[in-house]
Amino acid sequence: MASIVKNSRFLTRLLVRQPKVFPRVFSNRFFHKTGGVSQISASNIVTGKRPMDPAFECGISGRKYTHGMINKLSRCFGAALKQHGLKRHDVVCLLLPNVPEYPIAILGALEASLVVSPINPGYQPAEIANQVNDSEAKVIITLSQLVPTVREVQKLSSSLKSIIVIGDTVDGCHSFSEMVKVNSQGVEFAKGSQFDTTEEIALLPYSSGTTGKYSLNVSDTKRSLL
Repeated sequence: MASIVKNSRFLTRLLVRQPKVFPRVFSNRFFHKTGGVSQISASNIVTGKRPMDPAFECGISGRKYTHGMINKLSRCFGAALKQHGLKRHDVVCLLLPNVPEYPIAILGALEASLVVSPINPGYQPAEIANQVNDSEAKVIITLSQLVPTVREVQKLSSSLKSIIVIGDTVDGCHSFSEMVKVNSQGVEFAKGSQFDTTEEIALLPYSSGTTGKYSLNVSDTKRSLL
């Protein structure tokens, strides 16, 4: 598996099958409005009617998560990120193909008021390091098979402190599967009334242009995700 995942052509095949209920995940229930502004809230993904319906499923392995699981696990992951010492506006990079854990990772980070910067998993270490350094990212979330690449990135970055791994346990890395077990009860998450979501950055995607070396970032606010 490790040798296959390193093949960029295989990464393009690692697709998530999206059931018919998929659009409901990103409906307006995905946000809650407070004082005229909107705040991303994982707890609003699930209505009382569909917590057991599938939300994301891997088309290769069959691994799937229901709406209720996405809600619970993303909040647990957000709590774990806060306990990890990450603060509001800290940047977390996602070096992932389209795996079903992706929405849990991104929603958890947004619940914790972090900024998410996605990175193409087909990039070389120098290209990844360029984005990590420019965004001053402190954490990368990736697959266990891509950890050797991230180790090379760490040698080129002064800001990157931690690696969170989805998949097999890797020495020196934090386990995603353990982090989503953290109890989120009692953890204080930010509310839309606490800041202006028209200005609060949620996503920091980069465009590699034609060279892939000097990327340009385009920020998306929480409000713009509507």
